[in-house]
Amino acid sequence: MNCSLGGVIALILATIALIVGAIAAAVTSTFVPYPYDSGLLIVATGLVAGALFGMLSLIESAIRAYQSCRDAAEGSSDCPTNNVGNYFLGIRSVLGIALSTFGIAVLKIVVPWIGKYLAGKEIIVGVAACGIAIALLLALLAELLAYKSCRDNEPKPVPPSRQGSGLSFTGPGVVTINVEGSTTIAITTQKGATISSQGIREQE
Repeated sequence: MNCSLGGVIALILATIALIVGAIAAAVTSTFVPYPYDSGLLIVATGLVAGALFGMLSLIESAIRAYQSCRDAAEGSSDCPTNNVGNYFLGIRSVLGIALSTFGIAVLKIVVPWIGKYLAGKEIIVGVAACGIAIALLLALLAELLAYKSCRDNEPKPVPPSRQGSGLSFTGPGVVTINVEGSTTIAITTQKGATISSQGIREQE
């Protein structure tokens, strides 16, 4: 069974790309006039929402599928994955902050009178939250690679040996060899012979 972590890695990198795109759109919005600034902030908000509500769920499902595949192929493991849930909690929290702050920034631009009731620096807060989310995603990736390395280095289960090999008999007559998992083999010797797992050797 081929259990690959490649799909999980690809999803994490795609999520990071979405967040980087959101950062770029948010920062660029500070250098362009209306209405381009609000349009870029809407793009940033959409990218963060895609990462938060779409990609993270896909990553979680892919991680569970990878762990199940390894367990089915190799049995249970003591390799730790306790921090994975904490990483997702932290990533969701900071992306929620980024989504909220970018949304507020859009409202302040589209509806100017709202600005006097809201604190400033929303874009800075949102970009910082996105940066923290990227750092947590990279830490999650490192955690998963360490888990994979641990599983790869664990002793693999040894299949049970087949009983009945190595039996020997010397003399004429019928020799019956019972091998576990196969049919009974009956051999008739013409004269004295040695029956072993390597074959039949006639005696002089």
